Amino acid sequence: MAKISGYTLYTCDRDRTHTAFARDDEPEADGWHEVRRTDRNGQSVTRILCNKCFSDYRELVEAQDKEF
Repeated sequence: MAKISGYTLYTCDRDRTHTAFARDDEPEADGWHEVRRTDRNGQSVTRILCNKCFSDYRELVEAQDKEF
């Protein structure tokens, strides 16, 4: 059996049931997004989001930008 390196286990920080195990050059790896958010206290946090949660996040951010 061959050993193949370069795989990553992706787990969404918003919905931990959304996971993928993919090589970095596979299409499944493209469906994950790193977002950085700064809260009202100036604390910055980085999260990994799947495509679904990233889409929801973008809608939320756009609405918040309009309100601001």
